[in-house]
Amino acid sequence: MSEYLYSYLDDLLRLQSEAADRHNHMGVLGAVRENFVVQILSERVDQIKIHTGEVTCKAGDLGQHDIIIRQIGTVNTELGGQIRLSATDCAGIIEIKSNAKGSEITAFDEKAALVKSDNPEAVCGMVCYKLNCRKDTILKRFGFFYDEDIEGFVIGNPTSPTYNNLDFILCLDEELETKGDNEYGKSFFLKKGQGYELFIQPPYMKYFLMEVNSLARVG
Repeated sequence: MSEYLYSYLDDLLRLQSEAADRHNHMGVLGAVRENFVVQILSERVDQIKIHTGEVTCKAGDLGQHDIIIRQIGTVNTELGGQIRLSATDCAGIIEIKSNAKGSEITAFDEKAALVKSDNPEAVCGMVCYKLNCRKDTILKRFGFFYDEDIEGFVIGNPTSPTYNNLDFILCLDEELETKGDNEYGKSFFLKKGQGYELFIQPPYMKYFLMEVNSLARVG
């Protein structure tokens, strides 16, 4: 039954995003998508402390963040619906992108490095409804390359990833991408363990909710 739920949530996020696209109001579309992800997390993960606001660290202010998961036992400093939280009090930070550019993923990886310099246990991840770049380019930066012989992505040997600080990326983009004579979908879930682990087959919300549920025990 749970697999049906996760597949339903995959589809629900995509449909909600498509519905938002039909209303060409750029000032609110991002907030609509963020609020929808927050709603799903609040309904499916118990005892989680979710906020929107700014994160600070020793390096300075890191700016506005879409989803901040506050550690249990820390003071709730939210005021007017916004929070200003030290990285040391964050269990996790999630960035949500409607149409993620490679430069935006790079910028968030750099920001995650600053967060982790203060709090190595903080989890930093992204949710991308669409990729405004090639999937193989992004995965190459995590140490994967596309093998046309087996028609799939494999870990490089030796691996030399550009990105080292992101803990996960959920990409829901169903557009097709071609590599040589091969074609594949752009959706994936990637998570960090000892190295990076890539999941190509849906449902992807299963992995996303597992990541956030692990934060609920400390966040």
